[in-house]
Amino acid sequence: MTQVPLADPERMRAVGLMARQVAHDFNNFLSSILGYASLLRGKLDLEDPRHRYAKTIETAANDAGLSAERLLTFGRIWTMPPSLIPVDLAAFQEQVVQLMRSTVVEGQSPRVVDHRVEGSGRLAIDLRHLQRAIEALGANACEAQEGARPPSIALQFSVEEDAGKRWVRIAIRDEGCGMAPGVAAQAASPGFTTRGGARRQGLGIATAQGFALMHEGRLAIETEEGKGTTATLWLPIR
Repeated sequence: MTQVPLADPERMRAVGLMARQVAHDFNNFLSSILGYASLLRGKLDLEDPRHRYAKTIETAANDAGLSAERLLTFGRIWTMPPSLIPVDLAAFQEQVVQLMRSTVVEGQSPRVVDHRVEGSGRLAIDLRHLQRAIEALGANACEAQEGARPPSIALQFSVEEDAGKRWVRIAIRDEGCGMAPGVAAQAASPGFTTRGGARRQGLGIATAQGFALMHEGRLAIETEEGKGTTATLWLPIR
């Protein structure tokens, strides 16, 4: 198995701050574009070709807005304190499973096999950031199984003790193509992606890493070419 080296946290905080600023300014520009495109479309007959052009502008601007939202979330995760709420262990596991099942990549949702753990305790979690982190790791797992209909993800929960603390461990396993050593060496770098398209920002692992660190936890990723990848999150139980 090859360990994916994660990015330097201090560098990531600097990148996250820049991402927040860029995404904020970009959203302001998009608000004007969407507003005027909507006004223009409302003044045109449906048969007028310019109505279709205005609709195309709106669609493109909305797609750009989704990219800006992911960039803004990435920046916030790395630079702003999370808004923590207490979640008991059973509810936390259910939330993670449902988020993973709701992941959609190219019209496909994964088949999720989950193995949960019994026990007591609570976690302090920013649920919005949890959603982004699980969606990011789930999308990576699905994309690694190109051609699988549907892709399959195994979720394994466990409770561990280390250094006098209790942790919930979430292992997210796919049986996809894995990563070659050269790809694994760059996989956690923000902006690196092996996928094309405007929506591929290469922020998935970096987003999950930021989520783990801001929750006083950690992330590890192991991969083996031709045999799949496992992303593991540890989060403290309070």
